[in-house]
Amino acid sequence: MAELFADFEVNNELRWPIILRLLGGSLVAHVLGIACLMYVPAFRDAFNLANLIADTNFVDKPYA
Repeated sequence: MAELFADFEVNNELRWPIILRLLGGSLVAHVLGIACLMYVPAFRDAFNLANLIADTNFVDKPYA
């Protein structure tokens, strides 16, 4: 049974470079998305339309 784990290797790579790269990529993606919403008219109009639709209310009362 001991020879089963004789070649067992532990991953000694640090995680913080990977985490920093993921956080940096996420930050860049979010900044680009916000910039698109602010400066590209088609995206801004679509976001405004979605905001108008989100503010609608449905009638739950009967008409009579």
